[in-house]
Amino acid sequence: MAGHCTLGPWQPSRSRFPRRLEPPVPSRGTDGSNVRAATALLACAGHMSISRATDLMGVLLDAPVSTGFSGGLVKRVADRLAGFESALKTALRASPVLHHDETPARVAADDDDRLLYVYTVRADRLVWFGAADNRGHAALDGFGILPGYRGILVRDDYTAYAKYDKHLAGVQLCCAHLLRSLRGIGELDEQGSRVQAAGPSR
Repeated sequence: MAGHCTLGPWQPSRSRFPRRLEPPVPSRGTDGSNVRAATALLACAGHMSISRATDLMGVLLDAPVSTGFSGGLVKRVADRLAGFESALKTALRASPVLHHDETPARVAADDDDRLLYVYTVRADRLVWFGAADNRGHAALDGFGILPGYRGILVRDDYTAYAKYDKHLAGVQLCCAHLLRSLRGIGELDEQGSRVQAAGPSR
């Protein structure tokens, strides 16, 4: 790869691209550490299927690999992360403030799209993601984070969270949901008269 600079109409100049900035993309037919790293990154952190990650390796990076190669890397990554998820959940449960949320997501299946739910739990810089085919206690208990938590839980007003409230130090309703509700009230009252009338009197 080379950089190009035109000094004048007839004075083109070329310089070698800095070696330390060369993209770590191997040439076709190699399966070195860069190919393994790029494939694992796409398949594990790219929010895509193994087959899609395999296709992108060939199309974008000119490093064709097989789905078996990609799938094997996913397993290797999972094996190396053994114990990480349990340690992360332990750290989240020990946090004084925990943010919890869930949202529906359509996932393409062989026969038809499926509706799943993506769960997020955060405490400071720690973030855990999970997925389930239901939005209820079966998933919330099964993840093993909320049961037994004793801190302050920041959440929306979904009723499934209520069973954990009695063990908590406090509950903070998510401000984003509060603002969304207030915005909805404002949209229903275009003149603003009812909202003003419901406000505190001076």
